Amino acid sequence: MSDELPTMRTRGGVTPGWKSVLLLLVVAVAGFALLTPLDHWGWVHLTHKRSVIEDWHRLLRIAGYFPTWLLFATVLLLELGRKARRGNWHPSLILLAPIALAAALSEVLKIISKRQRPELNDGDYGWRDWVDAPLSTGGIGLPSGHAATAFAAAFILCRLYPRSTPVWLILGIGCGATRVIAGAHFITDVYLSAVLAYAAARTVWYYAHPPQAGLTQSSSEMG
Repeated sequence: MSDELPTMRTRGGVTPGWKSVLLLLVVAVAGFALLTPLDHWGWVHLTHKRSVIEDWHRLLRIAGYFPTWLLFATVLLLELGRKARRGNWHPSLILLAPIALAAALSEVLKIISKRQRPELNDGDYGWRDWVDAPLSTGGIGLPSGHAATAFAAAFILCRLYPRSTPVWLILGIGCGATRVIAGAHFITDVYLSAVLAYAAARTVWYYAHPPQAGLTQSSSEMG
């Protein structure tokens, strides 16, 4: 992720550019369309449900578990102190905010999409009827909540601690892979989760490091 979002000027200052949002939507739709033919292939060739009991699978899957990052954020708070700041926010808040946002968005999209998990239809697409538990996300796979959580954590940690970027990406991609390998999600479920997570991480980073703050700091330093 780049240091700053593309921006446009307004009377009130600087706001995220609509071109960035449009580009992300285009990438999301195009990527989803390109990966859709791989969904059934992934079910047939990548599913290995017995792997869920193996340690490597558990290690990667837990990256999609919110309490994992709550513990990590607690470590940041204890080690860095309450007054530590990255931009306007504490690093622990910068970590947790996009994870919570991505997880919430994934739940909302599950309610909208109604596309079921592949294991419920032997690797084929299936949709729950709108009148059947309309607000329940049980058995709904698009997108993956675990993958959204893991990718959000990975993307924001790439900004907070860029030297460890390979580690963070391994956790994000690895968690997404375990969801496909377990037969719990299609490849496109995981892809959409990654897009949501990127949008969440980028949004949080923008508000934690507002351009106005940077301009004010630069002006004071010049003075």
